[in-house]
Amino acid sequence: MNKVWWSLLLLLCSHLALASSSETAIGWKVADHLPYLEERLKQGQLDALEALLVTLPDPDAEQLRWLLLQSLSPLERPQESVRSWVNAQAQRVAQDFDEITRDGFLVSLPRHDYPALARNLLQSWQQLDWQAQYSVQLQQGNFVLRSLYRLNNPDVMRQQSALLAALPGAPLPVLQGLARELARSALFLPDNQLAYALLSHTGEPELFRALWSRPVDSASLQAVSLVTRFHQGSTAGDLLLAAARIPALNSRAMLTLGGLQPLPVKARDYLQRELGIGPQGVSLSRLLKPREESLQLILLADRLLHDQMGPAKRPELGRP
Repeated sequence: MNKVWWSLLLLLCSHLALASSSETAIGWKVADHLPYLEERLKQGQLDALEALLVTLPDPDAEQLRWLLLQSLSPLERPQESVRSWVNAQAQRVAQDFDEITRDGFLVSLPRHDYPALARNLLQSWQQLDWQAQYSVQLQQGNFVLRSLYRLNNPDVMRQQSALLAALPGAPLPVLQGLARELARSALFLPDNQLAYALLSHTGEPELFRALWSRPVDSASLQAVSLVTRFHQGSTAGDLLLAAARIPALNSRAMLTLGGLQPLPVKARDYLQRELGIGPQGVSLSRLLKPREESLQLILLADRLLHDQMGPAKRPELGRP
């Protein structure tokens, strides 16, 4: 019995040793080929690159394709020969699979999903292409908003990201023109990011008013704080009063209004009325109405009440 057991153990060990040496050989083979293939790709010698890859077993070839793709940067536009090769990889279908159990089912997944990696690279480079194109058009002053913001444009979100990345390098007069165009045009906008970006560069009053009329999102809320960066006095007060009439912007707009120095009369009257501040004090039912940023509004009401009372009427500390 012991003799049989030892024979089985030796047989198992020999299989493990063979498997280990085979995996090591595959690793060495891939490592040996990789520098040569990287150089061929760099030189644009795609025929030589493919001539070697097609002679290798699928596991080796697919690992090498995956490693070559991993060596390419998604943040730099490649030369055309490299892009052509990557595009060809995106069209291929992986042949080397691992079988795993998922939710009780046996599924096969590519061991090296190089076609997916190639598609991701192409998308990143397309983004850089759009950004470069928009940068040139913005510099020349011939960028057309409607080329992006049109109905049924499936790439509008990705193209908008490229446009937002290109905006900081555009001349200010071009940005001001785009801000006015956006304010006056009926465009299909997926969100308010473009309006916020243009406002952060221009502070265009017309665009602020147009933004207040659109559905509120995080960009709208952030835009409220931009008003006082570009405007003061009655202009800022009017823009913020318009924002305060939008329920979702009300709290943010009131707090920004309260920070105006000096506080315009119309803004003061609105805040006192909205916060329930009268000649006799504060109406708690108005002040404690559920709102966003309630604590800050209570502090604002306290400051306005003290301003209204004046130094002579303020109670001494510690006295009712």
